[in-house]
Amino acid sequence: AWTTFRGRVLKVVEAWPVDAVEPAAPPGALVHDVVACGTGGVRLVAVQPEGKAIMAFADWANGAKPGDGERFEAGS
Repeated sequence: AWTTFRGRVLKVVEAWPVDAVEPAAPPGALVHDVVACGTGGVRLVAVQPEGKAIMAFADWANGAKPGDGERFEAGS
């Protein structure tokens, strides 16, 4: 799967479903390491930023510094 973040492609290499997002957020919003969905969410484990190698989500987040509530754009 992939999405865009700040206009750049971000491939989702590994993710796990979660039952709830705390605090509640609109679909596509990032809350810590979870992307909110219609119900529940998806915990991001490994991602591949455009033009870079696969990395742990925590490493990507450390560099990208996304804010809680920042949203991912439509992908596949």
